Formats: sequence, C-alpha cells, structure tokens
Amino acid sequence: MIEYLKKLSKSYKNKYLKLTNLDNPKNIIQIDFSKPWWHIFAHKKWTIATIFSGVVLSFSFGALLPIILKMTIESQKAISFFYLFLVWFLIEAWRPVTAYMFSVLTASIITGVRYSSYKFFLTVDPIFHSKRVSGEIVAKTQRCSKACDKFLDTAIYEFLPIIVRVVTVVVSFFMIHFTLGLITFCLVSFMLSLNVFLVLFNSFSFEKSIIKADDSAKSTSLESLMQIGLVRSSFATNEINNMLRSKNSFSLSVLGTYFISFFNLMFFIKFIYILSLCCVGVYVLHLINIGAFDVLTGATVLITYLHGTYRSMRIGMRIRKIVQASIRIKDLFKFIRKFGKQTFPVLKEDKSKKYEVPTADVISVNAQNLHFAYEKIDIFKGHNLKAEVPYNQKNKLYGIIGPSGVGKTTLISILGGQLRPYQGNVELNEIPVYNINDNLKRKMIAIQGQSASNLSGTLKDSLLLGIPKGRSVFKDDYMEDILKRVGIWHIFKNKEGLQSMIGEGGLNLSVGQRQRLNFASLYLRTKYYKPLLVMIDEPTSSLDEVSEQAITDMIDEIATTSLVFVIAHRLRTLDDAVALLDCSLMETEKDLKFYSREELNKKSVYYQKLMRGEVAIEE
Repeated sequence: MIEYLKKLSKSYKNKYLKLTNLDNPKNIIQIDFSKPWWHIFAHKKWTIATIFSGVVLSFSFGALLPIILKMTIESQKAISFFYLFLVWFLIEAWRPVTAYMFSVLTASIITGVRYSSYKFFLTVDPIFHSKRVSGEIVAKTQRCSKACDKFLDTAIYEFLPIIVRVVTVVVSFFMIHFTLGLITFCLVSFMLSLNVFLVLFNSFSFEKSIIKADDSAKSTSLESLMQIGLVRSSFATNEINNMLRSKNSFSLSVLGTYFISFFNLMFFIKFIYILSLCCVGVYVLHLINIGAFDVLTGATVLITYLHGTYRSMRIGMRIRKIVQASIRIKDLFKFIRKFGKQTFPVLKEDKSKKYEVPTADVISVNAQNLHFAYEKIDIFKGHNLKAEVPYNQKNKLYGIIGPSGVGKTTLISILGGQLRPYQGNVELNEIPVYNINDNLKRKMIAIQGQSASNLSGTLKDSLLLGIPKGRSVFKDDYMEDILKRVGIWHIFKNKEGLQSMIGEGGLNLSVGQRQRLNFASLYLRTKYYKPLLVMIDEPTSSLDEVSEQAITDMIDEIATTSLVFVIAHRLRTLDDAVALLDCSLMETEKDLKFYSREELNKKSVYYQKLMRGEVAIEE
C-alpha cells in the first residue's frame, strides 16, 4: 500500500510539472540590484494588477453580502436568489485563475532573487570576496527570497482584503446614511492610522537588530561547518559551541522581545476596535429609535460593520509583515551594492569588439603600467612585463621566484584576468584579457591556484570542471591513467572509481591529494583547450619527491604546446625552466623580465642567497 502511494505521489507530481511547464530558464526573472527594490515586482506589474482586480472583486462582494442578502430576501423573488448565486459563482470561479497566476508569480520572483543574487556574487571581481563571510551571503539571500514571498502573499491576500472590506463598508454606509458613513469613516481612519503608526514604529525599532543578530548567528554556524576540520583538529569545539550559543541567545532575546512588544500593541488596538464597534452600535440604536432604521436594517448594518472591519484589527500584523519583508529585501540590495562590482566580463564579453582565439607564430604576454595594492600596501607601482616566445619553441617553461609576500601569486592572478589592476592593462597575443568572457578566456588561459579545493560531486566531476560536455570528451581509461600519473588513483580504485564522491571543499582528501587532483584537472583542460598561456602556483608544495617528479614531467609536457609560468615552492621544479622572473627585483626595476640563470645571478642578491642556501625558496 505504501509503495503504491509513493508511486501515485510521484506520478501526481510529474503530471503537474508537465502541466505547468515552468522549467524553462526564461521564466526566471533577472533582477537588477542597481534599481530600487520594488522593481522586483515591476517585472510582473500586469499580472499583479490582474490578481489585485480579482481580490478586490471577491472581497468587496463578500463585505456587502449581508446587505445583498437582505435586499434579496426583501424582494421575495426566487429569481433574485438565482442572480445572486450566479454572480457569486462567477466571482468564485475567477479565484482559481488568479491563484494560479499568483503561484507562478511568487515562484518566479523567489527563484529570480535567489538566482540573480548568486549570479552577482559569482561574477563580481574575486578581490571583493577576500573578506566575504559566506554565512552572511547565504543568510541575506535566503531571507530576501522568503521576504518576497511574504511581501506578495501578505499584500495581496491579507492586507488588500482588509482595505477592500473596510472601504466597501464605509462607502456603503455613506450610501445608506450619510452621518453613519461619516462616523464610520472617522472611527476606522483613526483606528487604522493608530494601528499602522504603532506597528511601523515598533518594527523599525527592532528589525535592524533582528537582521544583525540573524546574520551573526548564521555566519558563525556556516563558517564553523565549512571549517569543521580546523575546528576539530584545534580541539576548539567547546569554544565554537559557546560562541554559537551566545549568538543564538542574543538572537532569541531580540526576536522574543520584539514579539512580546508587538502582541502588547495588538491587545491595545483590539480594545480600540471594541470601542469603535460600541460607538457604531449606539448610533444605529439611535437611528432605530428615531425611525430612520428598522430593527432588521440596524442588525444588518451592525453585522456588515463587524463582518467588514473585524479583521482591520489585524492590519497592524499585516503591516508588520509587509514592512519586515521590505526591510529584508532592501537589506540584500544594500549589501550587494556595497559588496563590490564587476569590472570585467565573465559571462558576457565587450560588445564593442568581437574576439576570437588568436593563431600566431608567437605567444606574447604584455602587461603595461600595472598598479595594484592589497590593504593599502602597494605591490605593483607602474610595473611592466613583456614576454614573447615562438610557438614552435620546444620548451616554453618559465619560472617565477621571489620572497614570500612580494606579489608572485598576485602577478599571475592579474595576468590571468582574475584580479584587475587599478591601472594598466594585460594583453595576450594583443587581446585584452579584461575584455573577454570566461568562455573565450579558458580557451586562451589555464590557471591552477595556490589553494587546493574542489566542488562537491564525483571524482569525474572534479576532473572535468570547466570543460563543456566533459563526460564525452575523455575516455574513463585515459582519466584513470592521468590519476595514476599524479599518484592518487589508488585512493579511488577500490571505492567507486571515477564515480567516487568527494565532499565539499575536498575535506575527505589530504592537502597533497587535493593538490594532485587539481593538477590532474588542469592537465585535462590544457589537453582539451590547448591554451596559449598556462600558469601554475606552487604545484608541488605539498608533494613527496616521487609525485613531484611525475608532476614536473607533466608540466614539461604542457610546456611543449603552451607558454607556462610556474611559481615554484621548490627550486628543482624549475630545473628545466628556460628563464626565471625574480620578483625581488620589483623594488628597483619597473620592467619585469625573465632572465637566464647566469644573468639573474649577476643581478639578484636574493637569487645569489638562494643558490648559496642562505634562504629557502619557500621562505
């Protein structure tokens, strides 16, 4: 029976998915965070207007139903009931249509906010991520997407019906008796104004503190999970647990106090509403006593007032939700605007010019007038680099050396288009690397960074990251052979082979194993794209001598088809290098050059000490 229900449930879901046909990426709304936050909803203004019209029609009819029923009964005609229920049926029949439109609307906006925000963080210049707190990004994005749903749902199906009912009651009372309508208008206006003011004041007093406390708790939680290896190896579990408890206690304090203050306001507002009902009731009794109303009319008026305005007590709660949602939406917009910017193409290239992968007899790298600083510490101050290598040169391996912190990693990040200098430009075979998108850039450049990591997924996924339709490009036997060469195939051979799962960040692998896996992926990318320039940052820093030699041999192989720049952790990695660029010379030379060992020995004190063993290259 249970299995049958599971199959039925799956079939039910699949039929609905097929019926709605919403899986087209075009349905996702693209959010422009440079515009005001309410532009999120401007994309679907006509849909929202249609839904609004349906809600207004339905709830205005509902508010007048007691009066309409009285008029129908007084007509003493069966046809009147037929017309009443026909109109009622048509109004109710329109509601599923607007409900469908609302469901599609909210789903598209929620996914649009989530997709557009993460797309922004994916494409913004990497330097702006150097101080990022991933937990804060996730917290603000999730909170905003939920807030969009709450904003629409509350505004359309909770706040709007209250307003429609109240307006309908006031207008109908004016039509029945002017003074009654005036009294009702004054009472309702005062009650709603007081309600809205108190709730807004209360919300603005607490909301920023609630967001700050929530960000802090989620950021600490996510970061501790991402760095679980560090936490456990440092035996810091108690300290992290105490920190989590402290931050969540503060969040509990702020949130709990806010709820208490809000419900106290609701009690006061309910008391005001009861007074308004008494005022209307007293005046209706007066109208009955002077003969302006009969008892039935008076009772109908009171029922209509109660039916149409009772929920107005809760308008403060609806306002609270709307204000809270708008603050949380604006919070993400403000965060993104201050987070950073995209100064060079990633998904799209410079529209002013169409670029293609160049074919030439020479591979040239030309960096001019580079200016760059980290934390106000200048690294490049008008430096230049020019390297030209014949494509048919058998060995195109060049090394980059220099003391730690001098700017070696920054240099290859700039040359590879990962970091954009404040001034200056970089060209590869006369193509500006900051004018082309990732699709073209990966055909020209391949980079392996200093830190070794990977996305969660299978071993095969990690190997083929960055290669389109990668599963059909290389045969499994070939990939296994590459993993054998770098010395990690034995780890996966007796598990699930290429389908072995690797956790987020590769935490189930050692640093050396992740480094070998990253290099194997780089090697496959160079085989697929045959890029002009390959840059590798300390490829053997965590490897034993056997693995180091294997990877050095593979680097030499890559250097037969591509110009290869290698930052070495061990000098023997550069034994086959044609020439070396010594970054220690940047203090005295603006033009960075690759020198032969003989030339470098004459120019560089650092290199002389390196050769004498007075300093180690890893220092």
